[in-house]
Amino acid sequence: MLDPLEMFGLRTRRVLPGVALCGSPQRCAARSVREDRQGRQWILEQLRRDQLDRRRAVAGILERLRAMGLERLPEIRRSVNQEHVGRCAGMHWQLTRYVPSDPLPRPGYLDHAERGVELAAFLTDFSPACRNLPLKAADPLGPALDPLAYARDLEETVRRAHPRVHSRLCAVLRGLKSHQDALSALPVSWQHGDFHPLNVLWRGRKAVAVIDWEFLGLRPECWDVGNMLGCLGFEHPSGLVGPLAAGLVQGVARAGILSAASWAVLPEFMVLQRSAWLAEWLRQGDGDLVDMELDYMEWLLREADHLRSVWNSAVPEGEAA
Repeated sequence: MLDPLEMFGLRTRRVLPGVALCGSPQRCAARSVREDRQGRQWILEQLRRDQLDRRRAVAGILERLRAMGLERLPEIRRSVNQEHVGRCAGMHWQLTRYVPSDPLPRPGYLDHAERGVELAAFLTDFSPACRNLPLKAADPLGPALDPLAYARDLEETVRRAHPRVHSRLCAVLRGLKSHQDALSALPVSWQHGDFHPLNVLWRGRKAVAVIDWEFLGLRPECWDVGNMLGCLGFEHPSGLVGPLAAGLVQGVARAGILSAASWAVLPEFMVLQRSAWLAEWLRQGDGDLVDMELDYMEWLLREADHLRSVWNSAVPEGEAA
């Protein structure tokens, strides 16, 4: 049998089927952990043809950022042909260094302020480093995502197939109408794109790696912060005003990586952003999660002013962006 690690200049000592892998298994055709002859452990992913170009582009960007000192990014090994995707037995593969981690204690992690500090520290390193990327690096990843246009497209998609969902989604979008101009004019920057607690690898309460970079690209600058906060609240509404959220908000505000315009509409942006999660639950056919998401979007809209006040008060006077 051919050893896929050979195309990366390595040899497999053994396959490790008992090693738990974090992140979404849907991000590739198949994956496993392998130990090489030197005892190093790697994640070997078999890629689908439709994801090859994007995986190559993302790997190249992450390699540039790691060279700038961002060590919490994936270490993706080049093949013997110096490419980020290798080909063996008619299949395409990517090899990434395996990072051991601890399970995230849910929902108790919401009370860990240290984790919020860690998340803010990662974003504080990531944001300025991305400013050193050439503009053309974003070209293979497509144009900046417009969440308002995305939500409107989703509204049209569910009009006939899911009339009850359509009615509730329309009501939410109407509630955002007075903020549409501000939401459409937010600054754009590089974002992870799927930044949430389960895409961070933890050892104790220290963030040691950030994974699942398939959605890397240009988006409104508050995308990653909003997505993380939104996922904390979906875990439990108290998570939006708990210690982890406070640590994240304080760290991001002190670093000044978000503009005043983004802070001003962050709760409303999060409502809009949750439409992507709603679309995911619809694709999965999970009616319970669809209902939960719509309940959450409606709740976020009602609580927007309160959340804005809490987050502003979490930052010592004079340190807010």
